[in-house]
This record gives sequence, structure tokens and C-alpha cells, in this order.
Amino acid sequence: MRSVIALVVCVSAAAACGGDESQSPSLSSVIIPATPASPVGFDRKVAVATGAEGTVTMCLWVADTAERRSVGMMGSDSFGDADAMVFVADA
Repeated sequence: MRSVIALVVCVSAAAACGGDESQSPSLSSVIIPATPASPVGFDRKVAVATGAEGTVTMCLWVADTAERRSVGMMGSDSFGDADAMVFVADA
């Protein structure tokens, strides 16, 4: 039963998080409003982590380029339909 519940949570989280990521605009093609409700020009990804306390599913904005990392949450007043933003650093 727990497997079915976890699968439903993952599927619903993926649906809430995504949509068609190929439609995400690039930062250079977006006119950012004065105070956007959530970050503009970032892809969203579902992350699942399992530990001793159980499994957590989160929807994350991904800052995976130097330009996106420098913009981050600047000018945004919420995460919108995501839970957090993850900053991916170059190795």
C-alpha cells in the first residue's frame, strides 16, 4: 500500500511541478516584470530523497548555468508552484 501512495505522490508532484519543459523560455528572451511572483526562465525538476524518516518529494527551480545562478531568486517574491531553488555548481 505504501508503494502505491508513494507512486501517487510522485506522479502528482511531477504534474504540479512540470508541464512541458521544452517550452521554458531562456533568460535572454524573457521580459521580467517589476515583481514576478516566481522565478522566470528556469526549468523545474522533481527531486525525491529517501532517508530514515521516509521519502520527500519536492519540485525545484534549477539554476544550472552561470547566468541563472547570478539571477537566482532576485526580484521574485515566492517560489510559485515549486518548493525551492537548487543551484548547480560547475565541477
